[in-house]
Amino acid sequence: MNFSNQAAPVGPAVYFSEFNALDLELWEIGVLSLLLTIASAYYISSSNRKNSLGKGVDSFDGQVDFIGRKDIADHSEQSSLDCIVLYRSQTGTAEGFAYQLVNEAQTKLGLHRMAASLEDYQFSSLNSVSRERLLVFILASFGEGEPTDNAVDFPNFITDKDESLSGLEHTERPLKNLRYASFGLGNNTYQYFNRVARDADRALQALGAIRLGPAGEGDDGAGTMDEEFLSWKELMWSACKGQMGFSEHQATYKPMFPMVECDLSADSPEVYRGEPNELHLQGQPELCQIHARNPFIAPAVQSRELFSNTERNCLHIEIDISGTQLSYQTGDHVAAWVSNPNQEIDRFLRILGLDSKRHMVVHMGSGALTSKLPIAPFAPDANLKAEMTKLGSDKD
Repeated sequence: MNFSNQAAPVGPAVYFSEFNALDLELWEIGVLSLLLTIASAYYISSSNRKNSLGKGVDSFDGQVDFIGRKDIADHSEQSSLDCIVLYRSQTGTAEGFAYQLVNEAQTKLGLHRMAASLEDYQFSSLNSVSRERLLVFILASFGEGEPTDNAVDFPNFITDKDESLSGLEHTERPLKNLRYASFGLGNNTYQYFNRVARDADRALQALGAIRLGPAGEGDDGAGTMDEEFLSWKELMWSACKGQMGFSEHQATYKPMFPMVECDLSADSPEVYRGEPNELHLQGQPELCQIHARNPFIAPAVQSRELFSNTERNCLHIEIDISGTQLSYQTGDHVAAWVSNPNQEIDRFLRILGLDSKRHMVVHMGSGALTSKLPIAPFAPDANLKAEMTKLGSDKD
């Protein structure tokens, strides 16, 4: 569990530093820093693909830029993985869902599992993935239905008629051994609802892959994303148990994420104090394209209340992106990078008996800051557990 009053990236050391408490008056004077995440779609030309996959050729001689990425079939085999959850996320929701799934895969089914971004892998060997392994795709769309910044290559690779996969005749069924599940994140207020997930699902089935469970679809526009994900994953796991032989086992308690104390001080250069990623920590955020993992931190230059003499509250905030190549368009995202109040952090640590560890530096395990961790299972009795479950599901 993260006690820090600043969000920090997964993996590196995090310092429980003291910051001034967030005061709503800061909004009035416009000094709250915001994260401006600009969705910049990019596409890679695919005019020279060759139809190699599924014809006994192990290598792919197309033009998709997969240099430096792991081979999906080789890595799953070498790591003895039963379940691989691959996500494409713009604001982090799909990534959070992915880590929820891998946690359940381990705790409920005892599977060797892994969650990873699609941009970390190349898929020319997709037809070589063992039928004993499950691939789960958590695919978000943004804007009018475009792919997210991380892994634009994948939908091109799987759906473009010039690609080595989709250019094959459907009768060849090159992915007949692939077992997969799919959940899409979209918004029904935009023109193409869940287009990325739908296109990928359609292409995978046309190439012979077998989907386990329904094709799940979350709708951010209806505000039912979490409910639809929870309903879908139960049906998906049930299908996996029936068709892949997965079985539930008695779970024993294990920490959700490792948290190891480090022999570092708050002044150590590798210690995070709220920076969103390593490039920001090193003072070189400009070295990477701006997206959800490498946001541009923009100051608010003006903030004013739009309503007066009413209980309603609505702020007009102007954000400064001068000196950048950014331009804001409908469907782009702005996120608030806020602090937890010091007073609340101190109270929480005191309740848990961790006052003495207020300023320790810790190393967080993978996924620690992208997953939602239910607190209800730690309740001392059934009544408190029921109440905490109710509070945890209350969006208000």
